[in-house]
Amino acid sequence: RSLIEQLKEEYPLATIHGHNEFANKACPCFDVKKEFGE
Repeated sequence: RSLIEQLKEEYPLATIHGHNEFANKACPCFDVKKEFGE
């Protein structure tokens, strides 16, 4: 989690997504936006 926070500071305009948002995949098995506040 600290890596994500560090990257968000370094790249404030970047958005974080799970690969399941781009392909027909069931993983990650958690909501990336909910977990990392995006």
